[in-house]
Amino acid sequence: MNRFYLCIFFGGMTYAVQEVELNPIEVNGMQYKLNELNRNVYFVDSQAISDKGFLDSKSLFTSLPFVTFSDFGLGGNIDLRGQGASANVNTQVLLNGVGLNMLDSSHGVTPLSSIGVDEIESIQILADGGAVMYGSGTRGGIVNISTKKRYEKFYSSLGAEYSYSNGSRAKIDAKVADKIIDGLYYTIGGNYRFVEGYRDGDIAHLGGVNATLTWDINPSNSLQGEVSYFKSLQATTPLLCFSTIPSPSISDRSKAGDGEILISQDRISSTLGYEGKFGSEHSLSLKAFFHHYKLGYEKNIQNMDYTYMSFFLPDTSISQNGSSFVDDKFGVQAKYTFAHLHGELIVGVDSIFQQGVRDLKLDISWSGNISMGNILSLTGYQHFINTQVNAKKWSNSIYALEKYNFTKDFSPTAGIRYELAWYGGERNLYNEMQIAMTPFSFPISPYSLHRSISDLRHNYALELTPRYAFEFGDLYAKYERGFRSPNPDNLTSRSGSGSKSGYMDTNVKSETFDTFELGGEVFYR
Repeated sequence: MNRFYLCIFFGGMTYAVQEVELNPIEVNGMQYKLNELNRNVYFVDSQAISDKGFLDSKSLFTSLPFVTFSDFGLGGNIDLRGQGASANVNTQVLLNGVGLNMLDSSHGVTPLSSIGVDEIESIQILADGGAVMYGSGTRGGIVNISTKKRYEKFYSSLGAEYSYSNGSRAKIDAKVADKIIDGLYYTIGGNYRFVEGYRDGDIAHLGGVNATLTWDINPSNSLQGEVSYFKSLQATTPLLCFSTIPSPSISDRSKAGDGEILISQDRISSTLGYEGKFGSEHSLSLKAFFHHYKLGYEKNIQNMDYTYMSFFLPDTSISQNGSSFVDDKFGVQAKYTFAHLHGELIVGVDSIFQQGVRDLKLDISWSGNISMGNILSLTGYQHFINTQVNAKKWSNSIYALEKYNFTKDFSPTAGIRYELAWYGGERNLYNEMQIAMTPFSFPISPYSLHRSISDLRHNYALELTPRYAFEFGDLYAKYERGFRSPNPDNLTSRSGSGSKSGYMDTNVKSETFDTFELGGEVFYR
């Protein structure tokens, strides 16, 4: 699939009395600037975050320019540049440079709620893509969340907050940090949140702990280790159906739905990194990481009216108890930077293995008595469907970016990336149905479906950004050719219905897109 985008951006105007301030421009606590590679970067630091007093990370992101949320029924994903329902695969969300997006694109919700606001040191938003540096799935842009790591002297904090707005909200957080000896730093923190929704039965408990250890071996070499754990339990009820209320009123909006839902989340992340500088021109960054996330339905029972064929089955129980979605990711990244006389060259390699496991159980149960004439009656309906997907993707990439200053005014940036993605895994479905009638019963034989997932994909990205600086500002243009390689669950689909159905290869191609952007800054003395 090919897509074409045209973006036009003009920076705001800044007035100064004596000096011309080229960067940054600050709007509503967020700074805008062109970085060293001629890219638009929107930056917000911990002070701006603290001044707003946000209780959770979603509230924080909702307040930022250019950021919206796209919710397709299972939760909200950060959306940049209007990606809609595909925001979870077209907007990359990174935590200290490690991607949080789930591999299962049909059910994946980026676990933004697992990041405590007090952990965040800064947020960087690249709203104009970044396929060469960051690879697949950057059509909307990139959000990088950085956490705090260095404190020059002992720091401790203990805070508590409470608010009420259509439900109670409370937060407790604690942190200690210090410099153990010269060059060796640690941080240990934890947080707990209680959230009560406006409907009866909407209660969530969320908490996490994190720790970092940073060792500046010498002024040119540094090691960093980080580990964090997050756990949440969220109780809620199904959507309220006003058709079941004879005379609905405004007060009925807070009533619980008919059923019970208990969702658990677990996230474990660990990172080990190295930063080194060799002279004034060369630097090297190495990183190894592991990320585990699980979302599970401890309970998910909904009672609703259900229709099977031409039969209306009132008060049917629909259960998804025991369903879960697991996402595991581990990989290594390396980036070399050469600051030469006329600019900067960046060369990098990524190798990331990701596995997504979906175990979706759907159990539909009804009992009653529906007459089917003078002889037969329908007295029971039981339908169980178990969908299992074990998908794997191993991406290996190499990229290069060069900013070359031909003159003090003209500095184009050009880059290329190549990615080889291997796919594996399997997809299974088990279907069992029982229909009870009197005086006769009609047994229906269960059936199973199976399909292996196997593929190999080649993709590339290109970037060209010429920039010309004037005495009173600058002007730049950007062209980017990016891509999104398919998620493994996109490679197969079900055809037909019932026992005669089966899985088939979709032969879906990688999605490519072309983005053109024109922008600049104008300054007056």
